[in-house]
Amino acid sequence: MTGSADLRLDVFFNSVGDQMRQIEQTAPSTNSWSMALLKGVAASAPAATRNRDDRLETFHIGKDKDSSLFNDWQTAPNSGWSGPRFCELNQLKGSPCAVRNIDGRLEVFALDKDNNMRNAWQENPAAGPWAHGSLGGGALPNGSSLAELGVRMGWFFAE
Repeated sequence: MTGSADLRLDVFFNSVGDQMRQIEQTAPSTNSWSMALLKGVAASAPAATRNRDDRLETFHIGKDKDSSLFNDWQTAPNSGWSGPRFCELNQLKGSPCAVRNIDGRLEVFALDKDNNMRNAWQENPAAGPWAHGSLGGGALPNGSSLAELGVRMGWFFAE
């Protein structure tokens, strides 16, 4: 869940057939909602955050053979969507976490199938290209998962 530029709430989730969906308030602080179908089929719960220019951006792990990370962004604040784009990270599991850095660049984190923490980040605020890498340090313990905690991110270890 995230907020749009005009302070409406936006909720992103997978529905029947793992299709990506968005539910958004029709006006701030109301109980009236509308639903939209986004392009893409997700193997993970989506992560969403807002770019510095107020466009929303979502991330999900696709159901492709490589378990790749995809992102989709609004073409303008409170507007339509671009369609999913491959983010150069693959062999992922679980669900990604996304956050906007203090300098306005988005960063997304995910675990690969060997429990290594991988990340991708915008090289410029609200724009590509995206860089990607590994946080190093070797594999995390089996059962590790990412958790999004408001504007803070972290990971937890299941024993």
